[in-house]
Amino acid sequence: MKIVRLFLLMIVLGAGQFLASAQEEIATFSRSSFVGWEYNANIDLNAQNIGRGRIVLYKVSEGNERKLSSPYFDCSQADSLRVDVVYRPMRNSENQFPIMQYLTLKVALFNYEGEEVCTKFISMPEEMPDTLSELDLSTTIEAPAGSSMHQLQFTAPYANIDNCGAMMEVHVFAVKEGMNVIGDVNGDSIVDVEDVNAAINIILKLKTAADYSGNADIDGNGYVDVSDVNEIINIILKN
Repeated sequence: MKIVRLFLLMIVLGAGQFLASAQEEIATFSRSSFVGWEYNANIDLNAQNIGRGRIVLYKVSEGNERKLSSPYFDCSQADSLRVDVVYRPMRNSENQFPIMQYLTLKVALFNYEGEEVCTKFISMPEEMPDTLSELDLSTTIEAPAGSSMHQLQFTAPYANIDNCGAMMEVHVFAVKEGMNVIGDVNGDSIVDVEDVNAAINIILKLKTAADYSGNADIDGNGYVDVSDVNEIINIILKN
C-alpha cells in the first residue's frame, strides 16, 4: 500500500495546483486585443505601437498624466478582480535602466459615474536584474458591493519621460471565491497534491470521506476509488 501511495503522489508532485475559484477574463489588452481601450496621447492603439512599447505611462506635468483606460466591464458577479500586467521598463540610455521606484503603477477602478472607488499601487522590484525586458505584475482589487459596470485606469504617477515604462499586456479576471470545485477533497479551495493525498487516505481506510469537507467521490459512482484519484490528477495536470 505504501508503494501505491508513493507512486500516485509522485505523479502529481510537480504538477502544481489549481485554485478552486471561478474566474473569467473580462478585459484584455494586448497586440491582438485592444478594441475599446483608450490611451490619452497622440498615438494610435494598434498592434505595431503596442508591440514596440509605445504605450508609455508617465507624468507629463501636474494634473497631466499619460493614461491607459479599459473599456467598461460588468463585475457584478465577482468577489474580486485580479489584474495581471506585462510592463516594460524603458531605458533612458543604452546601458542604463530607469529608476525602478519611479515606475510604480497606479491601478484605479472607476464606476460608471466616473467616481474612483478603489486604488491599488503596484511597486517594482527593489533590486534590478542585470538584464530586464518585461515584468509580470499582478494585483487584486475587491469588487465593490453591488458593483456593475466599471473601468480600470492605469497611470504611473511618479514616472517621468526619462524613467518610465510601457504597457504591453493587461488581463483582468472576475473572480468568484468559495466555489465548490470538483477535486477539492479537503475543502481548502485549492486542487493540488493534498487532495490526491486525502483521496488515497480514504481508499487505504486511513481516513473516511466524512473527515474531509470536500467531495472525494469525483466520478459520482457512490464510492471513492482509484478512478477518483485519476480524476483529481487530471484536473491538476490540465491547469
